[in-house]
Amino acid sequence: MDSKQSSKFVNKLSEQNRKFCIIGLTGKICSGTSDVCRLLTSPDFSDNVTQPANTTGFSMSEIREHKVIYRYLHHHWQPFVELRVTSAILTFLMDSELNVLENNPNGNLVRKSIEKILSDSIKNPAKFQSKILEKIVKADQILCYNQDSALTSSHFKILEKKSQEFVKKAVSSEIIWSTWRSIRACLDRKEFTMDSFIFCYGVLPALKDLIKKDLGDGPFTTAFQYFGNRIRASGSIITSQEKENTINAEKLFALSERINQFVKILRHYPLLEASSDTKPPLTNPVTFVIINNFKNIFETYYFKKRYSAFYLMAVSCDDQKRQAKFGDIVQFKLADLKENLSSGKKLFNLADDYIKSRKKTQESETDFINRSKTLCEDLGVGTAEFQFIKEIFAPEKPLRRIAYESKTASFILQDVMTCIENADIFVTRNREEADYKCDYPLIRSLGRIVTLILHPGLLTPTKLERCMQIAMTAKLNSGCLSRQVGAVVTDSEYNILSLGWNDAPCGVESCLRRNLFDLLRKHDSEAYSKYELDDPTFRAYLDKINSALINAKENLNGLPMAFCFKDIYQDIIKQRDQIYTRALHGEERALAACGNERAKGGYLFTTSSPCELCAKKAKEANISKIYYIEQYPGISHSHVIEVGDPNTQAQYEFFVGAVGSAYVRFYTPLIPYKDELDAIHFSASEFHKNALRNENRKVSSANGSEKMHTDFQEYAGFSLSKESHYPCQEQQERQ
Repeated sequence: MDSKQSSKFVNKLSEQNRKFCIIGLTGKICSGTSDVCRLLTSPDFSDNVTQPANTTGFSMSEIREHKVIYRYLHHHWQPFVELRVTSAILTFLMDSELNVLENNPNGNLVRKSIEKILSDSIKNPAKFQSKILEKIVKADQILCYNQDSALTSSHFKILEKKSQEFVKKAVSSEIIWSTWRSIRACLDRKEFTMDSFIFCYGVLPALKDLIKKDLGDGPFTTAFQYFGNRIRASGSIITSQEKENTINAEKLFALSERINQFVKILRHYPLLEASSDTKPPLTNPVTFVIINNFKNIFETYYFKKRYSAFYLMAVSCDDQKRQAKFGDIVQFKLADLKENLSSGKKLFNLADDYIKSRKKTQESETDFINRSKTLCEDLGVGTAEFQFIKEIFAPEKPLRRIAYESKTASFILQDVMTCIENADIFVTRNREEADYKCDYPLIRSLGRIVTLILHPGLLTPTKLERCMQIAMTAKLNSGCLSRQVGAVVTDSEYNILSLGWNDAPCGVESCLRRNLFDLLRKHDSEAYSKYELDDPTFRAYLDKINSALINAKENLNGLPMAFCFKDIYQDIIKQRDQIYTRALHGEERALAACGNERAKGGYLFTTSSPCELCAKKAKEANISKIYYIEQYPGISHSHVIEVGDPNTQAQYEFFVGAVGSAYVRFYTPLIPYKDELDAIHFSASEFHKNALRNENRKVSSANGSEKMHTDFQEYAGFSLSKESHYPCQEQQERQ
């Protein structure tokens, strides 16, 4: 029997992790997702995952871990192919008729930019062809990584020829549009060709780069944010004017499905190259994809449900550094607002309430906003916020307002904060390092993550991961209807002292288990306050709700009619204030359970950075570090924490590592590591036995077999004589 069979089994098992992986990136604008993409698509990445030159601040365990990562990646590193969401969005633009695009400001802007690019390419075709070739050759080299050099050279000639042919034909937008439609027809039939690879991984990324350069960051971002929202709303960017406001829930995953077609092109690449003139075919093809970048949580949900090898990675960066990178502060804040669903909804509600309370004439909301010169002061908003409000109510851009009013905003609009909150992996880009190749903490974090993707269980969780994983688990206890937050308090050695989650105080029922219909009937009165049961104003409000629900109760389809007291009470008193919430915050509960004396000098882990109230409690408890995932809006950091003696101010740090299902997958070995080493014949005891056998063979050949037997008897501790094999039997015979 083949003595290496067990090695083959282990290799086959491990192959599942090493053959296919998708990382989806998400992050706020200018957070560094592109830099992460450049690192993970670099064939030389593993060379940069080195041990720190200055080991100050690193424990010996961390230094030993760096060595494990460095050695492993040098044997198994596989670069990722970048798949840009903007490339998929561009194809939806090409689904639209050219004459219809002319009537849409954003669509026409991009169409004109493409026409300009194509016009320039006629004058200088080599430049456009070079850009396309650069993109497809990079993707091809990654897909052919560790393949024979003759294969790579053969591929290059084919790709160069095909890119030249494309540039010669692509002299107008009509040809680009028709080329895409023929490719789309093939993709819909699940037919994958080399032309589809050239177009999706060469032409589209090249066009995207040239369009961005032509338009500039601001207009480019605005246009593609609009395109993404339109696709999520109706499955297309533009159809016709009368259908501009159409919302179609059936098309929720239209963009995700298109991106998935791009993924399948890569997965079929070995077949594409085998059908071409390339010889020899790829051996042991590997498909590692990085999708840059997701802006809506339901797009990532699509991939999580289809691919067990999908991970959502959030890239964070200091807000001031992001602003500096973007440049124009007003445009930066405007773009940021469009990515933050919660902030956008609050501004819409603020403006909508103001308009309804002040407007007495039949004029449009847009005219009213433009006429109200004091609107900024009345609402207490800045220039970017006011511009955002004007866009919401602009008649030519109704989608955002329709989404807010129809309660479909979370499905249609960008919501990066929710994407970050639900990510599996978190990394941080340090903008103080202008060159991303010198951001070594980021590089080491990525190296660690890829090692665990390739070989789960090779490393153990970091202290930060262990604590944040418990905070993430704690948040699932929350009965809040809006969001779940978990928190953990540790001492300065990361020993866990307490945990908490946002929910009603002890002895008070969670909002999730309180039913509006029970309250109306005053049934199960212990779950409701005296105010809710007896206050006449509150009861009158509930009666109006009940009368409106009489004919709609069946539409709940068995769901409980839970309700948020804070929302109802704020409607009654016509003001918005967090003080009316029923729940304790997660950090508040954890700090209370721990006590200030025990928490002194310790750390606070929270899935959302503390609000002003919790920041005050953390300061009172003398917390020295606050690790967080999601940035809570407000002034808790700059106003509450950063005051007084600098030595007593808590440090805010982005959490870096894996949590949730990724934590479990990363740190659960496929088989116990001892068994793995044994199966691949790297057991220490086995090597020792083999060494001993070799020594005994040498002795045997020199002195005869009897000497070898004697040596082995002494080593084993028993005689190899026939009798001594069965000591119990020998003893019985003697008796």
